[in-house]
Amino acid sequence: GITFIGSGSKGNAALLELEGRNYLLDAGLSCKRIRDFLEERNLDFSDLSGIFLTHEHDDHIKGLRVLLDRTGDLPLYCTRGTMCALNARGLEVANHVEIVYGRRHELPGCSFLPFRVPHDATEPAGLRFEGRDRVMSLATDLGHITPEVLENMKDADLVCIESNYDEDMLRTSSYPAWLKRRIRSPMGHLPNEGVRG
Repeated sequence: GITFIGSGSKGNAALLELEGRNYLLDAGLSCKRIRDFLEERNLDFSDLSGIFLTHEHDDHIKGLRVLLDRTGDLPLYCTRGTMCALNARGLEVANHVEIVYGRRHELPGCSFLPFRVPHDATEPAGLRFEGRDRVMSLATDLGHITPEVLENMKDADLVCIESNYDEDMLRTSSYPAWLKRRIRSPMGHLPNEGVRG
């Protein structure tokens, strides 16, 4: 299952529960906020088995540096492109597990398959998790739905897709024109009305 700790331009993070183990999906909130969330569920950092990072934008990695300091060599699952982007920001990772589009990776009790998503990051990934009897597919930031995204959503018991803007609100907002263009672009974000049933 998945529980969102926070989602939006101020920060994204979720708790994944996969076959009895806990993982973080992204770390775009403060380490304190993530710790407080875990404590409310009688968990702490030692109960985490790893962190999945979908891409390197600030709203997905804000708490990562402190989190990695606190958790030592917790595995960080991300693409090589995302890892290179983190390194370019001076972020060292002790235990990087490289994930590759289209290659199945094994975890205790389940597996996952990373897939391409259209977003303006270095090598962003969606994730399809397959457990004993359930399939969960996640795509956070993406500018449009591609055949590859659809294929990885097929037959899933749970699908999480982020759509994060209202066209009327964006048009009348005080955002600068370049930012409005970035949000609307095919490599930006999905509009709310673009995601239906």
